[in-house]
Amino acid sequence: MNENLSFIAYSHSSYSDLWIPFFDRLEKHLPISFAKYYLFVDEVPEEMREVVPDHFEIIAYQDEDSYTDRLKKCLEKVQTDYCVFHHEDMILCGDVNVGILDEYFNAMKTEEIDYIKLLKGGDPKDTVIDNRHSQVPSLCKITNDFMYIIAIQPSIWRVKTFLEIVSHHEGLNIWEFESEVHNFCRTKSYKYFYSYVGTERKRGLFHWDCAVYPAICTAIFKGKWTTTEYWPELFAIFQTYNIDPDERGSA
Repeated sequence: MNENLSFIAYSHSSYSDLWIPFFDRLEKHLPISFAKYYLFVDEVPEEMREVVPDHFEIIAYQDEDSYTDRLKKCLEKVQTDYCVFHHEDMILCGDVNVGILDEYFNAMKTEEIDYIKLLKGGDPKDTVIDNRHSQVPSLCKITNDFMYIIAIQPSIWRVKTFLEIVSHHEGLNIWEFESEVHNFCRTKSYKYFYSYVGTERKRGLFHWDCAVYPAICTAIFKGKWTTTEYWPELFAIFQTYNIDPDERGSA
């Protein structure tokens, strides 16, 4: 599976308190060897250098750059054609279904799919009917009439497409990017899908858990723990890694 596929984690030094659970859960629940591993980050604090696994290549961005400019400059240095991408607060909370994930990657290569979001979510009108892939039924098609086509969630990307999209949205923060990117995507012939087996629990108003890639989406909102949506999962992380949630507070 790892041929031409990298794993990319995006982070910031102000979120380095999440790195221990993030990397530990990654090792426990994602037993795949990727061709390359990258950490996009402004800097690695001295006290956290031993936390980042040795096989992760650090690609540093300038802190003063916008979110999309950071992504652009970092993605230009990625050496594979495909990547699994997510942020450090999207912590795994169960074993990844490696067999199905492998099916996703094979479909991506053979059918030139650009983007697979590893969960179901979006505007309610877009999630009423699941337009399932004929060969990989847990993949569901995202069409250009969706209100929300892509999102910053755990995803598999064609790196060239990801780079093209962020390059056309320079100077935006993450909220602006997620709001504005869909109109641009509608002008393209990209192929998009989301993962949904059909047994997953709905989480909040707009998204579901993922049976294939069970991650918290997301553990942090505007700097605070999302305990209202993910209390059992976060409580387990707080206990396991001796984290005091009061230091960040809860959203």
